[in-house]
Amino acid sequence: MGWTAQEIESSREKVAEICEIILRVRPDIVICHLPTGMGDVEDDHPVVGQIAASAVRMAANRVPQFDGIEPHRVKQMFFSFAGGEELNSRNVFGGGIVPDVWSDTTPVIEKKVHAIAQLVSQGYQEDCARWIVEARDGRWGMLAGCAYAEPFLRPQDITYGELPMPDRVRDKQYVPTDMPRQRTSAHQIPSATPPEAYRLLP
Repeated sequence: MGWTAQEIESSREKVAEICEIILRVRPDIVICHLPTGMGDVEDDHPVVGQIAASAVRMAANRVPQFDGIEPHRVKQMFFSFAGGEELNSRNVFGGGIVPDVWSDTTPVIEKKVHAIAQLVSQGYQEDCARWIVEARDGRWGMLAGCAYAEPFLRPQDITYGELPMPDRVRDKQYVPTDMPRQRTSAHQIPSATPPEAYRLLP
């Protein structure tokens, strides 16, 4: 988007930029940062979440006769957690923000490490990407009952035709000490960052 990190403020212009992308791509799902702050720390993440949520509403309210384009209604938004806003628990009756959707990322954890490592401009290359995944995604995996996971929160509930029961829940068998299957160690994943990515480093 060409926006400068740490200088992003919510504005109608930025909302319109994201709205234009939504109207062009017309996605069923939008994933963005949780639009709430992280304590007293000023951060771009919740601001971007606010911009994206406003853009989703703007896209749904376009009027063809005035705007020259059909509106688009995103079917579901998922808010991700950037820096520990979530409660360190799966107890939905506890205080604080509790994720209501967990995604098991164990099968694609190598791709995630490689993707994070490409952000050389933020210093995520080499061991940093592995440390982030082991510490953060590994802790989330402990809560979700797998090796690695990501938490999400939906801004609105979903109506089912019947009570949902995923295969992994229905088929689960009791084991006294249940270690996650497909256990992976992110720190052992080979680097895929190309040498030219380091050209911006001093």
